[in-house]
Amino acid sequence: MFFGPACFVMLSFLWYFFLRQQWISSGVFLLLVILNVPVTIAGIFAIHRTVGVTSTGLVKAIFAAGNIPPPPTYPRQDVMIARGQYAEAADYFRDHIRIEPGDHEARLQLAQLLETRLQGHDEAERLYQEVRRMQPDPRQEMRAANGLIDLYRRTGRRDRLRVELARFADRYGGTAAGDAAAREVSDLKNAPS
Repeated sequence: MFFGPACFVMLSFLWYFFLRQQWISSGVFLLLVILNVPVTIAGIFAIHRTVGVTSTGLVKAIFAAGNIPPPPTYPRQDVMIARGQYAEAADYFRDHIRIEPGDHEARLQLAQLLETRLQGHDEAERLYQEVRRMQPDPRQEMRAANGLIDLYRRTGRRDRLRVELARFADRYGGTAAGDAAAREVSDLKNAPS
């Protein structure tokens, strides 16, 4: 509403300036003054629409209310893990993965469960590699790489640890984590077997 009167007055003064400079005739001046009304109303609606869309977009960006799906949850498996029923939770994760083969989060959680609670190191390694092979989002890819590194450390497989650290250093070079992996590769190469 504040834009309307100011726009009308400024356009009128502009047309009057053109008339005084004799760039337009008095008939054109009168026509332009009459056209000020629809131009001003169109300007009001354009500003209202632009501000509304922009503010809605800003609020959605701030609160991440866009098309970001919520992370998957596995309440049944979580309850079983809390009760200490690790093997049953792993079976439920396997069933879920058979039904939803593209669920990388379930693979990562099953791999972590196998690695930390059930000593299923070979299956955990296979799951981490599957996640990486399926090209997940960058966070899941990094979790799979970190999972493999932790698994190889835990099992004492220095040859695989060195390869995985080198891959991590190459992939994330220039970051603090990538530089730390490169230093560890260097330390592993220099350490006696």
